[in-house]
Amino acid sequence: MNETALKNDPAGLIETLRRNVRSKIDGINSDADAEIKRIEDQVRDEIENFRAAEQAKSEKIIQYEEGKAANLLSIELKKQNLEVINGFINSVLTGASEIIRSDRRYADFLKQCATAPLKDITGRSMTICISPRDAEFSEMIMNEASKKCSNIKIRIIQDEGIITGGALVIDDEPEVVFNNTVERIFYRKSDELKRVIMRLVNEYADGVESR
Repeated sequence: MNETALKNDPAGLIETLRRNVRSKIDGINSDADAEIKRIEDQVRDEIENFRAAEQAKSEKIIQYEEGKAANLLSIELKKQNLEVINGFINSVLTGASEIIRSDRRYADFLKQCATAPLKDITGRSMTICISPRDAEFSEMIMNEASKKCSNIKIRIIQDEGIITGGALVIDDEPEVVFNNTVERIFYRKSDELKRVIMRLVNEYADGVESR
């Protein structure tokens, strides 16, 4: 249909205009759909990246907290084990003191504890402290100490702080203390005792687990 015919046919012109407008609208809609899809894809990617980043951050926080909790648990278990071991050592100490005292060699042991430091006394007087439970050995200790230090003034006192036996010797003038009490002897050996006890406990635990 030529231009002259279109001018003489308004209906055809209107239809042509409609097709052109529809084509423009379809093009606009198509561009809009493509832009919307592009934006949706971009937003989806950003959301996924954010989610992945937040998940990684959460996992790190969880790992950190789990590690911290494990460390705290390990420390607490070690602390509890140490408390148990210390309690056990104290009970051993208490029991050992009774065993030591009941041994017929205790008198010689006590005499050795009281007189061994005499060679290191530099003052003119000294004090030997013993447990009230060992008062019966005072004369024996005095006689032995007097033999070794005849020119030194010696006194023996009962000290309630000494519970498990042995003796505390004090060089009075320089105020030097020689601690030969059973408590102190055990204290010197406490690290070794702890290692032995821990080894025995671990061996027992391993034996129980393997059953």
